[in-house]
Amino acid sequence: MTTVINWNVSQLDCLPQAPEGADYVVTAHWQCNGVDKDATEAAVEQQIQNQINPPIVTPPLPWAS
Repeated sequence: MTTVINWNVSQLDCLPQAPEGADYVVTAHWQCNGVDKDATEAAVEQQIQNQINPPIVTPPLPWAS
């Protein structure tokens, strides 16, 4: 499958008055999300398998009985 990348700029912080001009951007708040449909399904399948057969277990301490 094709990887889908989505960029989102949610907010711009600006200086109302700056030598460069009005509303000079000093910070851009952004997110970048990517989805590879095959990789996502494989990751979910692996999480399910890890719940059925945990790769790491925590047995009780032998001296704590």
